[in-house]
Amino acid sequence: MDISLTSFIDFVLKSGSPKMTCAKQIKNQIAEVYDPIKDYYKRFRDAIQELHKHRRPKNDISEIIGELPSSKLENYKKMEAGYKKFMGNKKISWFPPERENWFHGNLNIPINPEVGLEWNGEKYLVKLYLKSAKPS
Repeated sequence: MDISLTSFIDFVLKSGSPKMTCAKQIKNQIAEVYDPIKDYYKRFRDAIQELHKHRRPKNDISEIIGELPSSKLENYKKMEAGYKKFMGNKKISWFPPERENWFHGNLNIPINPEVGLEWNGEKYLVKLYLKSAKPS
C-alpha cells in the first residue's frame, strides 16, 4: 500500500479515536485519483520550487504564486511568512532533490522532498509540511 509522507505523519501524530478517523481519511484519499485542481497546497509548493530553482529573492513568493481565491489568501499568507522566516538571511543554493521510497512491511511511503537546499556547506532535503498543526 502506498501512502504519502504527509498522511503518514498525520496518522502517527494522532492518538485514540482521531487516529481511526485519520486512517479512514487516508483510505478514502488512496482510493481517489490525484487531481491537481483539488490540491490546496500545490501552488505554494510550485512557487517555492520556482523561487529556488531560478534563484529569486524570497520576497518574490507572492508574485510567483499569483492571484489567489479569497478562500486561500489567509492561509497562503501565513505559509509565505513562515517560509520567509525559515529562509531568514541564509545564503541558500538549490539542488535537485532525490526521491526515495521507505518500506515497512507492505507499506510504501514515497519520500518526495520539494526542494534540495544547501547553506553553510550543508545539504538539506526539505519536505514542506504545510498544515497548521505543528508536528511534535
